[in-house]
Amino acid sequence: MAQKKTVLVVDDEIDVRTGVARMLLQHGYAVQAYGTAEDALLALREGVKADLMVLDIMLPGMTGLGLLREIRGPMRNRVPVILLTARSNSADIGDGYNKGAEFYLTKPFEPKTLLNAVDYLIGELPPEKQSLLEVELLTSENVYYGLRTITYR
Repeated sequence: MAQKKTVLVVDDEIDVRTGVARMLLQHGYAVQAYGTAEDALLALREGVKADLMVLDIMLPGMTGLGLLREIRGPMRNRVPVILLTARSNSADIGDGYNKGAEFYLTKPFEPKTLLNAVDYLIGELPPEKQSLLEVELLTSENVYYGLRTITYR
């Protein structure tokens, strides 16, 4: 049996954090959930492995963008990152992609959209399912894309 893919979720809102974690667990992913960027960074430095990260931007202390900058810089970690945040202005979106996020999803969000993004980035899907998810994500109104996100076939 293949090992479950692990998603690291960082959000200070307990309802969002537990809701996202529960949804991912129900869909076969393992989850590590944290309320602060500092706790997540410590876990990563202590060897917690993640196949994907879902990060809020507005966190107490270090922000989600600070964590993203840290993992892309000194840690040289290339794990895919989905920013899940209430911040929706173009400067924030651009900053998220400049720091290395693969997807930028704004709150409030449809759980299916987040699950589609996770499946798209790390799911073990047949090519036809991957293509269908790509179309669904391209037509979702609160998902913003970086140039490296969608690969055209």
